[in-house]
Amino acid sequence: MRTGQILALIAVVLSTTVTQAQVGKNELVANPNTVTDKVLPALPVLNADIFDKIVAARPMASTAQLGAAIGDALTDEQKTKLYTQMFVPINLNSASREDIMLVPDMSKKMAHEFEEYRPYKSMQQFRQEIGKYVDDKEVARLERYVFVD
Repeated sequence: MRTGQILALIAVVLSTTVTQAQVGKNELVANPNTVTDKVLPALPVLNADIFDKIVAARPMASTAQLGAAIGDALTDEQKTKLYTQMFVPINLNSASREDIMLVPDMSKKMAHEFEEYRPYKSMQQFRQEIGKYVDDKEVARLERYVFVD
């Protein structure tokens, strides 16, 4: 392989990595809009009735809409448990305070930090700024729920 080909391959790998990071993909949290119907019933606190409500509400623009679709079928505690495994990712640059606060274990102080650094240009910027307040493990956990547009 020639040097030019190696450099081109490295450029493709790096650009793919950056593109994926921008959208904050994380397979540990299912998006209710894109998850397959086979996965939904395996998620916590879901039964056939709730499953049907989620499918009928697709597409959902936010986790707040997911909560509204579920309605009173789950308690707030059960919804919070569900949101750890199913969540509509939020755009760091345009998410409302309400949507940010739906991120599991989100504090008002951390929500403020999310908003303070807008506009985000990349997920790397998110990691750097939020990493000032929490450790790398917590940054990685938060990253499951967000993307940069």
